[in-house]
Amino acid sequence: MIYVMNTKIVYFFSLAVFIILLFFVPRAFISSDLGNTVLTISTFLFGIIAGFYIIVTTTDSNSIKRILASETASWIELYHHVSIYDRELTKKLSE
Repeated sequence: MIYVMNTKIVYFFSLAVFIILLFFVPRAFISSDLGNTVLTISTFLFGIIAGFYIIVTTTDSNSIKRILASETASWIELYHHVSIYDRELTKKLSE
């Protein structure tokens, strides 16, 4: 059986684990330099993930705009062709 990891679930689970670890891990367990390095790396990885989400969302939005523009153009073209041949049907079509 194949399981798919949901990014939101992994994010909230890891957030909860790290918040819980704040109360149980002693302050001297990790040196300040190592902590800063881990924070820098995690921030960099978060930026990459956020960038991918932005790209996917923008691509989906542009795809929807393109599909709607094509559909609208088809309706306008149909209206113009019907208006050439039948004025009464054009009124019904415009509604």
